[in-house]
Amino acid sequence: LQAVHGLQEEPIGTRREMLGPTAHTDAFTRDNLPPQDQWPDFLLVGFAYPDFLNAGVELTDRLVEKGLGDHTALIGNGRRRTYKELGGARGVA
Repeated sequence: LQAVHGLQEEPIGTRREMLGPTAHTDAFTRDNLPPQDQWPDFLLVGFAYPDFLNAGVELTDRLVEKGLGDHTALIGNGRRRTYKELGGARGVA
């Protein structure tokens, strides 16, 4: 953490460890969170997210895999784009 953000390591179970890794280089938001005792209860039982998650894949390719590829994903500039079109840009169809 220190090499990337100039931050000191914190013990396991602290807010940084709970939040997991990030690719963002601007740590302003994480550094300015309220004290952990003011956080809401995070009800994460049953969720097993990996340390790294590609939101683009989860929001496009996974829907194509579930058979929803022909559904509208985006509307703009006078055009509709399907999940299949968005995933297809990376070779997923």
